[in-house]
Amino acid sequence: FFFFFLVINIPVKFSDDLSDEDLINLYKFANKKCMDNLNKLCKMFDFKIVISSSWRISGMDYCKKYLLDSGLDESIEIIGMTKNEEIVKRYYEIYDYLIKFNNFTNFLILDDIYMESLSSYAILTQFEKGFDEEMLKKAIELFNKNNK
Repeated sequence: FFFFFLVINIPVKFSDDLSDEDLINLYKFANKKCMDNLNKLCKMFDFKIVISSSWRISGMDYCKKYLLDSGLDESIEIIGMTKNEEIVKRYYEIYDYLIKFNNFTNFLILDDIYMESLSSYAILTQFEKGFDEEMLKKAIELFNKNNK
């Protein structure tokens, strides 16, 4: 299985409760709850990850380190990333990847960008919430529905 994903960072409302250290590390790591949900989903269906996030422009090594440092279970494989064609819509980049690497049986997309013709394989997350419990439930339901 291939799994494309995004939205593990969510905006933080600034408050007086944040220490100086919290502010320095604000986006150093992904949101813990979102990462926990990603781990649950990947382990449940033995998903492998293909990165299609906008932060893939930093390169595969950076993305892997970021995910692992943020709590991605080390047993979950990160097997690739889509091209970064800045003028092309992301779903075209995913199509391109699916055509080029066609050894999958099914896939699921998590993104906060509408996936047009791939929407029947996509969970549209909200940037403000990320991959929360509600999105995890929807992802499980969608993947089970697509595998009947």
